[in-house]
This record gives sequence, structure tokens and C-alpha cells, in this order.
Amino acid sequence: MVGSKGEMRGPGLEPLFWGLFSAGGVVASFLVPVFAALALAGGLEPGRLRAFAAGWPGKLLLLALLTLPFFHCAHRVKHVLMDLGLHGAHAVLGIVCYGGATVASIAAVVVILRI
Repeated sequence: MVGSKGEMRGPGLEPLFWGLFSAGGVVASFLVPVFAALALAGGLEPGRLRAFAAGWPGKLLLLALLTLPFFHCAHRVKHVLMDLGLHGAHAVLGIVCYGGATVASIAAVVVILRI
């Protein structure tokens, strides 16, 4: 990559965020609707959902259903704002968007681990 002053620099964390964006898109488009359909069809009653979430497989699934879409959303918002002309704020947008997704993910981890 070429920096703003013409010097070469590495990709930084951008590949990591693109990977989280991709994984979040898959989860948001395939797994969240299936989980919602099961809940609406009555397959996930509150008692059964709590029992499922009490085990580690359930906790991991809930974490994936929550945290990955947070990063997907953060990446989309950042790039939409850059497309709207905020190119100069690239670093600030990254900190705000990905920082928000990180804070929301940590909050989700804390809540899910307390189940």
C-alpha cells in the first residue's frame, strides 16, 4: 500500500476488518434469519433458549450471532461515510466504527457469560 506521502506501508489491520465484515455478513444473512424463524415458530421457548445458552456451544453460537454482525455493520458504516466524502477522517472513522463494534461485542460477551 502507498501512504499519503508516497511511502510504502503494510496493510495494517484492514484485512482483519474485511474478514470480520465477511463473516458478519454471512452470519447476518444466513444464521440470524434461521435463528429468528426457529424462535417465531415456537422452537425456541424462553426456557429452552436459556438452557441452550447455558452451555458452551450455545454461548458460542449466541456470540457469533451478535458480535460478527456488529463488525459487519461497523465496516459498512465506515465505508459509506468515506463514500460520502469523509476520506480525511479515515483513521477517526475506523476508531469510532470498529471501537463501537468492539465495545458492543465486549458487552455481549459479558451478558452471555452471565447466563
